[in-house]
Amino acid sequence: MTIKKKNKLFNNLSDDEKTLWEMSKNIKLPEPIDSDVSWARLESKLDKIDEKQLGKNILKARPKFVQLRPSFAISFGILLLVLLPILYTQLNFVNISTKRGEILSHALPDGSLVQLSVESKLKYKKSSWKSKRNVKIKGEAYFDVEKGQVPFIVNSDNLTITVLGTKFNVKHRDDMNEVAVNKGKVQVSDVALEKHITLLAGQMSRFADGEPPEKPQKLPFANYPGWTENKLMFFQDNLANVCREIERRFNVQVQLSNQKLAGITVTGVLEADNIDSVLSTLSILIQQQYRFEKGIYVINESI
Repeated sequence: MTIKKKNKLFNNLSDDEKTLWEMSKNIKLPEPIDSDVSWARLESKLDKIDEKQLGKNILKARPKFVQLRPSFAISFGILLLVLLPILYTQLNFVNISTKRGEILSHALPDGSLVQLSVESKLKYKKSSWKSKRNVKIKGEAYFDVEKGQVPFIVNSDNLTITVLGTKFNVKHRDDMNEVAVNKGKVQVSDVALEKHITLLAGQMSRFADGEPPEKPQKLPFANYPGWTENKLMFFQDNLANVCREIERRFNVQVQLSNQKLAGITVTGVLEADNIDSVLSTLSILIQQQYRFEKGIYVINESI
């Protein structure tokens, strides 16, 4: 701007503005910032950062690994010890069970058939079946065993029943054992007592837990034990055991009005079509009556 223009601009100002103009001449402004110098200073400060402090910052950024508490680790180890046997059993064994009122059939790996009665369990190992035909039962089961070079073995508590090819029934109820053979031949062994007997077709043996197998006796009825053909067959059974068997078969409650009735001996064949037909026939056999009261079947003592 030329001096002439400055003077012209100054003359156009008011008196106050002219005063401020004159005063501003005496103010010293700071030198302008040199950007190159400022960047150089910043770089110098960055170079002087403490390497140890920088290392700490880097360490803080690393991911943290979860460490298990000792108590949790022990609990986890115990859980594994409990679960591993269960997993092993599920992967290597077949387990079949029936409830009250339920009967089912099952084909074994060698083609043998087993019918599982009410409230019973069957267990066998899947592998090595060709070299070892072995099953375990609780309750009652009827077997139709295919012939083979390897013996077929049934384990029931302390009993071991060994066969090559046959049809037979195994029963363990209320601390009583019973083995009945319809076809072929079986050997019944008590492992604890080291006693055994041989049963042929048409023979059976019945004995209590802790006692040696009794000598063979003839089957009391054709097609004994009959439950596979929807029949209940009782041979010299006390009435208390008969009532429990009826309860299992029909999933009901059967009680005796007097415990003196418990010792009544029952022998006969009952068609198991329904609970009422069974109890009606039973009443005739034992010369007693029954009633249905509050959801329970009660066998009365005759007056």
